[in-house]
Amino acid sequence: MTEEPKETFSLAQNPPDNGLEFESSKQIISSISHELRTPLAIISSNIQLLKKFSYGLDSKMVRETFSLCEEAVGAMTNFIEDIHFLNVSNKGQLKAVFQNVELEPFFKEFVDRISDSDFNRKRIHVETTLEVPYICCDKHLLFKVLAKLMDNALKFSGERVDFTVSSSHNGLIAEVADQGVGIPPEEISAIYEPFKRCANVRMITGCGLGLAIAKKCTDALNGEIEVASELGKGTRFKIKIPDHEC
Repeated sequence: MTEEPKETFSLAQNPPDNGLEFESSKQIISSISHELRTPLAIISSNIQLLKKFSYGLDSKMVRETFSLCEEAVGAMTNFIEDIHFLNVSNKGQLKAVFQNVELEPFFKEFVDRISDSDFNRKRIHVETTLEVPYICCDKHLLFKVLAKLMDNALKFSGERVDFTVSSSHNGLIAEVADQGVGIPPEEISAIYEPFKRCANVRMITGCGLGLAIAKKCTDALNGEIEVASELGKGTRFKIKIPDHEC
């Protein structure tokens, strides 16, 4: 799971208090229950293992047991933070904090963090064309939108994932393309809805918040997000982020 920089967004003045607004409360409850129940079960079972057999376990087994617990805690923490982020955004409290971002080190760090395993590192193919070295942007929101798109691409495709970036005086264009299952045409209009998961990926772990967060981040950056997909061949997301004045 990708580790993202801490949130640094500021609060808008007098936001409307409309909270989270989702279409199906039953789907929300089911998704939340699943996302929290699984890591809690992992933590509980491993704690019981340590309690019963701690004196008989070798150091390697103990380390692996604690590692599983840490991963489970991390999964719950990330899920709760995603819920909080959407809630903040839907209340009108999300505001970008613009600053000059040096693009080459930013993307190097991003690819290093997103490549959380040797398997993923070999799958990601990066191409950058940076005509300008800086862009005025919120680096944390930019990281978040790219991380959500890359997480999706790596999750739904076992093949190569292409990450293409270009910058100019007009701003930044980034594309994430996978060779996965694709999005059914009749469902593509709803992919940015929280907890929305397409019928052909419901057997793959996930809760359907990634694209909703990616859209919120892009909107906060005054950008655009586009998608092109073909069933059985893959999906390509493109984001366009304008350069702002810092």
